[in-house]
Amino acid sequence: MHEFASAKTFKVFVSSPGGMESDRCIIADEIASLSAHASLNNTPTLSLVAWPTSIAAGTADYTQAVINRQTRDLDVLICLVGSRMGTPTPRASSGTEEEFDLAFAAALGGQRIHIILFFSDVLVRPHSIDPHQFFMVRTFREKAHRLGVLYHDYSDHEELRSKFRLSLNETYRSLRLADPGANHAIQEDDSPALAQVVRLSDMTMKSNEDSPQRAPQGAYDYLIPLAPYRRKRLELAWTLETSSQYFRFGIKYFNSQERLFSTGSIQTPGQNIVMHVGKNRDSACWFKTLYRAGYRLGSDRFIDDIANRTLANFKLEISVSDILRFSMDGKQLYEMFFPIDEYPILALLGWGDEHEFCCEVRGLTLQVWHERNANS
Repeated sequence: MHEFASAKTFKVFVSSPGGMESDRCIIADEIASLSAHASLNNTPTLSLVAWPTSIAAGTADYTQAVINRQTRDLDVLICLVGSRMGTPTPRASSGTEEEFDLAFAAALGGQRIHIILFFSDVLVRPHSIDPHQFFMVRTFREKAHRLGVLYHDYSDHEELRSKFRLSLNETYRSLRLADPGANHAIQEDDSPALAQVVRLSDMTMKSNEDSPQRAPQGAYDYLIPLAPYRRKRLELAWTLETSSQYFRFGIKYFNSQERLFSTGSIQTPGQNIVMHVGKNRDSACWFKTLYRAGYRLGSDRFIDDIANRTLANFKLEISVSDILRFSMDGKQLYEMFFPIDEYPILALLGWGDEHEFCCEVRGLTLQVWHERNANS
């Protein structure tokens, strides 16, 4: 990894599908302007890398790999996406997505790299839109959102210039403030230790015809991107309170490349599991249910014989070896080995099908532990 202490230039790479030349020119102008100002103030300048002017010809297993080899030591990746993603590669739906994936993986691995992502809403002629390409753009947008990447939309070039200038200035400030001697990766210790505590928002999940939550089965979802904590031991804990006569509540653990819902159901095919508890109107007891890749594994099973309960404490544990444990009031409901190929997402879900329901979630806390000696 390069050190900022010795660097006179920050390396910036601009990635986009074809057809966005005007947009790229605005980006280049803003980078040149900031770099010129930095040079006058004897501070690090910006070096713009972009296809095809700054990428040398070469050979590799596939074409995109030639570009990847020359953009390993970036400080900033700028992605511009319009109504198409571009040509697929062996690893992604396009070169732009592959460059995004590599930068994101590098950031998770401790490299100090910033990602600036913009989506164009500039009007285009309807007959010029390729439906498949447009679908891939929507999929990529959803993936970025689930990974916790904050992006901007712009409807014209002036809006792009204004929003990009703000983002670039903030990124440059962050780069300059970075401590050259600091190691941003979590350091391993000789014994297990708590590395980070993330306190998340309380919430009320309920059926409401006026709510923007229009998901299948009347579901309310709360997404928690776990990619920044991949290969860490995690513990998510919360308290659930509900007096609803009919409800379903639980978690969905799934691959970030997949959709949260199918057209009419919470269940989806693919790499995902759903573990939930529930209650029916004709019973006073809670039950548990497990789905994997959209298929129910076994029948509903009553948790205990305690009737008319309204409150429970839950914990989800994810080990470094991809073992998941889901428990309620200290009693383990499910345990399984479930690796995720890409970056994992966790969704808290509450739903009532056609019934009215209300679930209060309190004290939602994510604990992140050191990797080396974290017990599985």
